[in-house]
Amino acid sequence: MITFGTLLLGLLVGVQPVTVLVSDETAAVEIWLDGERVERLEQPPWRFEVDLGESLVPHELEAVAFDADGAELGRAVQRVNLLRQEAEATIALDAVDGVPRQARLVWRTIDADPVTTVRVTLDGAPLEIVDPSRIPLPALNLEEIHFLVAELTFESGRSARAEAVFGGLYGDEVSVELTAVPVLGDRRPTVAELAGRLHVRGEPVTPVGVDHGTREVFLVVAADASSTLTHMARAAAGLNLQTRHSGWMNDDSLSLLTGTFEVDESAGTDVFEVLRIAFPTSIRPLKTFLAILGANTHGIQKRKQRLLDAAAMGGLLAEGRQRPRLVVLVVDGTPKGRSRFEVDTVRTYLETLRVPLVVWNVGRVLPRGFSDVVLVDTPVRVEEEIRSLRDRLDRQTIVWLEGRHLPQDITLVDPPPGIQLLGER
Repeated sequence: MITFGTLLLGLLVGVQPVTVLVSDETAAVEIWLDGERVERLEQPPWRFEVDLGESLVPHELEAVAFDADGAELGRAVQRVNLLRQEAEATIALDAVDGVPRQARLVWRTIDADPVTTVRVTLDGAPLEIVDPSRIPLPALNLEEIHFLVAELTFESGRSARAEAVFGGLYGDEVSVELTAVPVLGDRRPTVAELAGRLHVRGEPVTPVGVDHGTREVFLVVAADASSTLTHMARAAAGLNLQTRHSGWMNDDSLSLLTGTFEVDESAGTDVFEVLRIAFPTSIRPLKTFLAILGANTHGIQKRKQRLLDAAAMGGLLAEGRQRPRLVVLVVDGTPKGRSRFEVDTVRTYLETLRVPLVVWNVGRVLPRGFSDVVLVDTPVRVEEEIRSLRDRLDRQTIVWLEGRHLPQDITLVDPPPGIQLLGER
């Protein structure tokens, strides 16, 4: 038996102390970082230091325990700078004579958060849900691979996903070790045309399904922009803007990060405030959108915000939701406050996660240190940029790969016409 006594939570760089907990028969422990052995311990205390480097990138840390004869006793894995879920879901298949007849969906949260919506698709087609514990499956050809996806939304705004692959080589068994990678294109690629083209560290990996699903947008708003956003909300009320056709849709998931945080003493990390945005259907969406952004950042002390750190956290959350995604940073000139990470570090981290970063400037003064800034200083410009963001989200497709992989290890070799990995140039 072996498990980590130290959980590496939050956004981390540099040297980190780590403890592992082992059974009495353990004679040695090997520590592996991103597939390379970095430490071997042969006596207690089972403590070591791991150097994560100075760049903010995802890592996989693995500890392997051995007995005195060199036989493996067990291993533990934790992922660093990637999301740990507060809500989890799993899918089980019930088969009759080896043929899956129904699916059972099971979930849990850290605080018994009630579920509000459940969406399940089979090979991209929605299934009717009456009882999540008994979801009938249509007649299927088990010689073909089938991809079952469940998406849950909870009362708090949390969400969870579960995936299952069966059929083909799997038969009625379920494979749940999957990795989501976003590709970009004007069309949705098929599993067949991606076969043999997606590689992990130079070796081909099997694509098992494609999915679009709910779009995830994380907005990080500077307190400096609060009054400007409120003013634009009032201006939008008097305009005849067709935002219900070109703006955010009901199936878009919008979350606001205010850039403020609290220190979680038990975990030794920072917890950023995340607010889920909901739009009343009786009010013009654009006016409501601008008013919500302005109201939720009004009164925040500018120097209490860590906007760039919050943008990085937004990227971590967006990647963990495994859906089409964007992070939008809204500033009014150069934002106040001090972040741990610089602009270039955050932008590179989001590129590694394959999460696009868009910077909106609602003021006339260009923020220092930023590149590719979009001027969004009127309600009309906001509407145009929302439409642009939705177009970008529509071009994203999530491809599911067999196994668990770090995002930076995945490459697309000889891509199909019009298709590329998100973030590739």
